[in-house]
Amino acid sequence: MVAPQPPSQVSTGPTKDKPFKVIIVGGGVGGLSLAHCLEKANIDYILLEKGVIAPPWGTSISIHPNGCRILDQIGALEEVEKRCVPMNRFFNRGPDGHPFVYDYFFKSVLERTGYTTLTLERRLFLKALYDTLRHQERVHEHQCVRNVIENNGSVSVVMDDGSEHTGDLVVGADGVHSLCRELMWNKANETIEGYITAAEKRSKCPLTAFAD
Repeated sequence: MVAPQPPSQVSTGPTKDKPFKVIIVGGGVGGLSLAHCLEKANIDYILLEKGVIAPPWGTSISIHPNGCRILDQIGALEEVEKRCVPMNRFFNRGPDGHPFVYDYFFKSVLERTGYTTLTLERRLFLKALYDTLRHQERVHEHQCVRNVIENNGSVSVVMDDGSEHTGDLVVGADGVHSLCRELMWNKANETIEGYITAAEKRSKCPLTAFAD
């Protein structure tokens, strides 16, 4: 989306003296899961959440076997399972509440995939992801992002109070009303007029990233 830099301005990337660093904007499911992946890869990061981690609102969330496999890989599955009520049978009920179809769906899923389906409150899921992070000190609450600035060889996130965080890559995991996505759209259209169409903006892609 961004025009190539002249050869003299192209970043040489991380070095031993300057390790690669990722700035994650947003502490929801995507942001916390990415933090886990970066820890597994031994990549430095900082996570900035405008509110609090695991806020006391929201509805339930279900994690199916493919998601459980990922949770197992990042070391969070056991902690998530502790916060779930085991489910056995699956019911379809009519308007009168009478079940007209039921079976041991969850048992069948477990036998076929090795993982079951988990359902729990969203806040409990987020808390489990946070509690299983090795570097919780890298997660910062009440951090409202106002701008993202691409520099020569780095990228900076400007906060509401004027402070800045600088790294090599910014990942916008800040939800459906993502400020990072809006900023990336603006930068793309400044480079190539009309590159991001109104239809694409309405599609609300949830994940964006800046790099320099």
